[in-house]
Amino acid sequence: MGQYGISRNVEASTIDYLETEINASWNRVIVEKTYARAYDVNMDENAVVCIRVGDTRHESVEVGSKSTTREPFVIIDIFGQNDGNRLDLKDFIVKKLKQSWNYYEYTVENGQVSAKVDTNYKLIAKRPIIDKELNAGTDKSKLDIHDRYRHLISVTLTLGKVEE
Repeated sequence: MGQYGISRNVEASTIDYLETEINASWNRVIVEKTYARAYDVNMDENAVVCIRVGDTRHESVEVGSKSTTREPFVIIDIFGQNDGNRLDLKDFIVKKLKQSWNYYEYTVENGQVSAKVDTNYKLIAKRPIIDKELNAGTDKSKLDIHDRYRHLISVTLTLGKVEE
């Protein structure tokens, strides 16, 4: 039995939050955390949202202190089924990122999550939230079906938790 580190907890908490919100409002949208899984999805049947943590800044709490606050950079890729689907999904996700969501600590056993504990901390998106269409600059019909209607959302999160 083991526990996720903070970065994996941030990623998993964000995935859980957005997956729950998307599933409550959308049909035929799959939430993944890796490109490999996203590219395995049949785009004729589903759109895909891929969520992962990229770089993380560790800001000093005060000069001379070893204490820091963590600011993970979250990257959300949207693989839409068409331009309308891409635009609607990105607007929906941006709206959800403007709210706070629970930060959980996860325990894993045999590669599966066995426990999820609410820490009473909230993840909050710092501004700005950036979203942009990923345009390959070529005829979309010549692209892989996964890459025709892509969108990227990036945001820095804060947990407000001081780390030693």
